[in-house]
Amino acid sequence: MNGYELSKKWFDFAFETDLDIKPAHVALFFWLVELNNRLNWKEKIGVPTEMAMTAIGVKNHRTYKKTLDDLEKWGFVIIHNRSKNQFSALVLALVKNTKASPKQIQEQVQGIAHIDKPLKTVKTNKPLKTIKEGKSKKIIFPFESKEFLSVWETWKEYKKKEHRFSYKSEISENAALQKLKELSNDNEQRSIQIINDSIANGYKGLFSGASNDTKTGKRSNDPHQFKQADMDYSKRGDETS
Repeated sequence: MNGYELSKKWFDFAFETDLDIKPAHVALFFWLVELNNRLNWKEKIGVPTEMAMTAIGVKNHRTYKKTLDDLEKWGFVIIHNRSKNQFSALVLALVKNTKASPKQIQEQVQGIAHIDKPLKTVKTNKPLKTIKEGKSKKIIFPFESKEFLSVWETWKEYKKKEHRFSYKSEISENAALQKLKELSNDNEQRSIQIINDSIANGYKGLFSGASNDTKTGKRSNDPHQFKQADMDYSKRGDETS
């Protein structure tokens, strides 16, 4: 008799029986197997009640006693000497339960063997690439140089610290970038100048009048030439800034 044989008999029994096997039954039985293994497989072993209850996580002595009685009734142990209280040990012997029919167990196992079969593939007309693209939106930068990307990050940090404003989605940030592109007439250096001048002047929004004139290359002093990137710049939280 060894641990493997006892384990096999236990699960053969579990598949066959209609009895109410609880986790405590499993825990106690395998603790007894483990204890006997530590004692080098004695014919009879002493089982300290308190130690066994701690090992299986049972705090109620009546629950422990009923669990042990069930194991004896089911033919897995023979109790030779019962303990008088939780501080004393009982003496028992492990028995190979032979009540389970191997043929019945095989039928039980075959009945649930379908869980190992591969799942059927569900076909869909939607290409995987389209599904992935639909789940995420990207920031579309009008210019992709390191200089512009760095200045744009500086602009967002400035807005956050000075005006407590953050773009709440890719949609609002893309709208602001599109506005900047229009203000600069699709000119990268002018876009960078607009951002830097807007920060220097403490503006909440982007203003094209703060940058050089696109035709002459000179700074404009005409207040009527200022263009505002976000129309409602006086309200905090505008997402087109």
